[in-house]
Amino acid sequence: MTVLGIDISAWQDINSTPQKINWKQAKEKGAKFSFIRTAYIYGKDEDFDYNWQESKKNGILRGAYHFPSYMLPAEEQAEFFWSIIENDPGEIQPVADIEYVPRTNYPQGINWMIWTEKYMKRLESLCGRKPIFYSGPDIIINYLNIQEGSWIAEYPLWIANYGVNQPMAKAVRPWGDWTFWQYSSTGDGIGFGMESKGLDMDLFNGSYDELLKFINISNNNIPDENTNNDSNEETNIPSKSIYLKYTMNVRSKPSINSPIVGRKEFGEKIDIEDLEGNDSWIKIGENEYICAKLNGTKFIEFK
Repeated sequence: MTVLGIDISAWQDINSTPQKINWKQAKEKGAKFSFIRTAYIYGKDEDFDYNWQESKKNGILRGAYHFPSYMLPAEEQAEFFWSIIENDPGEIQPVADIEYVPRTNYPQGINWMIWTEKYMKRLESLCGRKPIFYSGPDIIINYLNIQEGSWIAEYPLWIANYGVNQPMAKAVRPWGDWTFWQYSSTGDGIGFGMESKGLDMDLFNGSYDELLKFINISNNNIPDENTNNDSNEETNIPSKSIYLKYTMNVRSKPSINSPIVGRKEFGEKIDIEDLEGNDSWIKIGENEYICAKLNGTKFIEFK
């Protein structure tokens, strides 16, 4: 028995469009949990705050992950990661995404293991839980050379291994079994409410109740599900108002290439100041515009 989940980053959003990930659609498609990128090294993921809050609103269990660099101090990066999620660390334990850093040389295995231990131990001391270790068979076997009895088996394994019926036994052996498995990088992104066609897909090794037990929460403490739908129960809507069908970026000018100056949430009702470009752009404030229609797709409903 397994539980379906996804993992995402800003790559699942297209900056040139006004909308963001539709987490309501991800929930309806069957995602019970999501790992959400918090940062790449010292750079916070530009969509983290939105994804973190929207996944929670839609009742999806959340785990934050950080892609650190073995070229920089381990403990400082763990502290940076924790500083972002400290006030809302999510339901699933934080994740150390241990993989090759582009345009660098692979470190020697023993040095990489020492670095990883420093990172994991520091993160554990900050969050008070055993962080999750993420990597793939190649790094586990050929670079870190993780053997049975290794200290790292104290930390739950999330393994990336595509195109197989089960994760590679040799890579999993030090842990005895996998906890999470990223089994595909080519999931139905559009179907799950992403803007990217592809999507990383994951499984938890157990039932949903076992997942709740693993993260040490009860059904009463899972994120509240937002039951937003496409109807609006208010009857006294101003004659010049819109109802948002998506969470949308606010731009400084009526152009998809203009700077983003804010964001309006799914389901929000907004009074209109003016219409621009045959109703394609709506002015909602001084130097504030949202896109009503792009390439034939409507993003708002007039009320």
